[in-house]
Amino acid sequence: MSAFNLQSAVVPVSGGASGLGLAIVRRLRDEGATPLLLDNDERRLAAAGMDVFGPNDASCWTYVVDVRDSRAIDACFGQIAADHGPATHVSPAQAPSARRMP
Repeated sequence: MSAFNLQSAVVPVSGGASGLGLAIVRRLRDEGATPLLLDNDERRLAAAGMDVFGPNDASCWTYVVDVRDSRAIDACFGQIAADHGPATHVSPAQAPSARRMP
């Protein structure tokens, strides 16, 4: 049971193809939200979508994006807005990793 009403919520989940992100996607779907899977690995996205939504579920939305690239994130959220309207929530299950400086 959730403290929030997530019915009809549109929630992009970075890292949504595996681990914590995938667990969040499952929970959001169980709560009635429309989770949008974001990840930089297209094959993992396809596998995760099939696992969570099945082969013919039109509510499965995946977006290939590298969260380390701010332009790619802007483009992705522009596409999300075109597909769904603005996101109502965001779940950053994966954050950009810091690079070590020489």
